[in-house]
Amino acid sequence: MEAVVDDAPLDQEHIAKWLKDTTGPQQSAVQAATVRLEAVQTVQKFGLFLLMLSAGGQEKGQRIAAATSLKNFVKKNWNDETIMSLDER
Repeated sequence: MEAVVDDAPLDQEHIAKWLKDTTGPQQSAVQAATVRLEAVQTVQKFGLFLLMLSAGGQEKGQRIAAATSLKNFVKKNWNDETIMSLDER
């Protein structure tokens, strides 16, 4: 089952685009991407998508952004069973 954001399935491509946007020069795009990423953190498999991008992202910057986001996501949600299931931990 895929997660849905704005009536569209959430997948690695969405997250990869938003991560790339957070590293760009346009402040409005950075803010919009940051808001999107924060909004989808509660979606199941978000951490898994970040892990896959950090291990095999297309660009070095994307891998670094994914790894940093994954670290922050795990640190913030490790003990919250509503966000990270026991299987994800």
